[in-house]
Amino acid sequence: MPKDIIDEKIDLFLEELYRWNEKRNLTAVPKDKAEEILVKPSLSMIGLLGEKEGLHIFDIGSGGGIPAVILAICLPECNI
Repeated sequence: MPKDIIDEKIDLFLEELYRWNEKRNLTAVPKDKAEEILVKPSLSMIGLLGEKEGLHIFDIGSGGGIPAVILAICLPECNI
């Protein structure tokens, strides 16, 4: 998937996360720090996963969907 589409999907996810955060307190991370504290660490996990085709990834208790949603956006070939 092209990087610009991935970036757009991540941006949409963050918009939705912070929209719901007002109602459900999903994260304490300020919106202006989301890229640094939520997105970059999630993306850094991708290199550690090895062969990704058909990989099963479990994120137990991800709360606001971090890192599971970020990984699902970037790794559509995986089962997350």
